Parts: sequence; structure tokens; C-alpha cells
Amino acid sequence: MRQINKNMKVLVTGSSGFLGSIFLDFLKKRDIPYLIYDRNNPEEFTSGFDSVVNFGGLTPNSSVENMIISSEEYYVANVGGTELLLKNISENENLKKFINIGTAAEYGFKDTPIVEEVEEKPEGHYSKSKLEQSRIVEKFSKESGVKTINLRLFNVAGLPNGGKNKERATNNPFIFEKLISQFVDNFNGRITINNKNDVRDYVDIEDINEAILSAIKTDKGESYEIINICSGVGTKLIDVVDLFGKALDKEYEVFSVNSGGASISIGVNNKAKKILNWEPKVSLEESIKKMIWQKTEL
Repeated sequence: MRQINKNMKVLVTGSSGFLGSIFLDFLKKRDIPYLIYDRNNPEEFTSGFDSVVNFGGLTPNSSVENMIISSEEYYVANVGGTELLLKNISENENLKKFINIGTAAEYGFKDTPIVEEVEEKPEGHYSKSKLEQSRIVEKFSKESGVKTINLRLFNVAGLPNGGKNKERATNNPFIFEKLISQFVDNFNGRITINNKNDVRDYVDIEDINEAILSAIKTDKGESYEIINICSGVGTKLIDVVDLFGKALDKEYEVFSVNSGGASISIGVNNKAKKILNWEPKVSLEESIKKMIWQKTEL
């Protein structure tokens, strides 16, 4: 692995969110200097850094006061917020790399493994706002000449704040939050999930952090790249539940709210291997054991 340039300084947006806050801890452990960007006070940090990692915006899992996020709020945060960020950093002559944190939701659901070149068909306001964000970032890269990598993350295997918050103000907690709550906090022998046959591609939060750092450091690829960050393995939701049950050695009954057609989202990570020299190291089973340990050791 290429040595970390100790002279680098990373500007991190969305540092109070799930991924952003954990990435800051990751940078601290590696003694990599960083700055935090607040879109409400953007004038403070328009220079003094050479890389940007953009976690800023809203997701369906974000903690918000009214718990339900409108289409306008998604657009303001994910599109308008990104436009403002790019405007405020555009005059930084030292900027060499812009890393945007995208999502597999921009592709929509597909019956076959998803490559970066596939036609995007996002479903819902969040996914559409993120695709619009991607287009804005691509335009910025072409106009500014700043090397830009748009990382499309598939399903994150991890807990917000390492599971330190028992309950967050969100109308749509992550699947792992839901399962931890049912298996650990409020276990009654009944596990309720959405559709047991839904298939997702899960990647550990630490593997994601390593992918982001690799994106900051790499010189490979074109001036603008979309890269999937995924395991390449699809897992049914019922099998995720089973991994929790085995890890905790608990007997339970599963209730699936929906029994209709399953949705599928599995990525292909060949570009990540080629350009980032990255591939996941942590299995889903290991991720789940780590989440359980984080929760039970609090």
C-alpha cells in the first residue's frame, strides 16, 4: 500500500452524520489532518486543504426533527448543499481530489449484478436527488479539472455512532439498528422484517473507510470516475436475520411484513479493485458479530 502523505489535509463535509463521524475517527487514528465544512458557515474553510470528502446531505436514515424528510428537503440538502460547497471550494488552487459519497440507490434495483456503466433508474426522492448530485459533481470535475471520484456505496454494515445511541430520531432506522433493537434491546422471540427475500450487497464500515482513503490517494483512473464500493455478494434479508440469531444463540420466529416480489441490489467491484486497489476484507458475519459486541459492551 502507498504510504500516507502526512502533508495532506482533508476537508470533510457531513461530519456529524453516520458515515462522516465514523470517517473522522478513522482519520484521527491515522493522524491525518482534516477540516470540517459546515454549509451553514461555509466561508470559514475555502482553502488550506488538498482533498474533499463529501458526506453532506440527507438520507432516508438521517436524524431529523420532524422524522419525515420531504422531497424539497432532499433537494435542498443533496443538490443545493453540494452546489454551495463546490462554489466555495472552486477557488482553492491546492485542491487535487474531490471524493463524493454516492449511493447504489442511484441505480435503482436490478436483477443482475450492477456495473457502473448501467443506466440509472433511481426510485424515490432521495435516490433522484443523489443522482442529480452526481451530475453536478461530474460537471464540476470537467470544468475545474479536479480529479473527482464518485463512490457509490452499497448497503453499509455498521451502526451509527458505534451503536452508542439507543434510539435516534428517524422514521427509517437502518436494518442493522432494527435487528439490534429486536434481538438485543427488546427481544421477545419475534423478529419483524420487511421482505425476507429482498437481496442486498453489504459492505463493512471499516472497509468503506479504507476505500475512501484509497480514493484520496490513488492516481489511477480518469479525471472523473464512478466506482462501486460493494462486496459483490448478495444476501437475502432472512439470511441476515439468521446470522444475528446464530451469533446470539437465540431462538426466534420471523414475521415478514411484505411477501410480494423481492428487490435486488448487488454490485460489481472490479473498478474498485483496479483503480483503488481495494476489495472488502470483512465478511457480513464478522460485521454482525462486531455490531453485537459494540452494543452489548456499552
